[in-house]
Amino acid sequence: MTDPFLMLSSLTLTPILQMLLVENKQMILSSYSFTIATLNATIAVALALGGFLGTNYLKGFSLQTLLFSCLLATSIFYPLVLTHNIYLILLTIIPICFLVGAIMPRLSGWIVQIVAADKLAMTIGLINTLLVGLAPLSTFLIVLLASLTAPTYAIFLLFALGLALIFGKIMTAKK
Repeated sequence: MTDPFLMLSSLTLTPILQMLLVENKQMILSSYSFTIATLNATIAVALALGGFLGTNYLKGFSLQTLLFSCLLATSIFYPLVLTHNIYLILLTIIPICFLVGAIMPRLSGWIVQIVAADKLAMTIGLINTLLVGLAPLSTFLIVLLASLTAPTYAIFLLFALGLALIFGKIMTAKK
């Protein structure tokens, strides 16, 4: 399943973009802080709209289809980041976050359906603990790679992981 990659890539988007903004002054809209605020607001609004509207408009699609669509959108996003066009970046981050916002409630519902009621609290607690622990760890590793080399290498790594997952998903679907 593509969930770990989606988590990894979505958690590392903002720090990598912040590093790119420092390196590429042409990406800054008005000021650095305004650009970061605009990026965070775009992400927050898209996530909220995904949770609010996406659950209704995308209910005809399976969870696997939505996850794969989000994986595709994320994999397309990374090469576009290398254009250093902040408007294109902001525009392409919207569908990714919208899909993530629509996926999260459905993923929670799926977990509630498949886990026995007596183990539900423990399972959700374990998942939340893993997410809380993996969030800073994955961000640290990707940002460390970007700091030691260049943000471009971290973007290439995430892009390559996305392509590998797409290829793997297509290969397993053919079997």
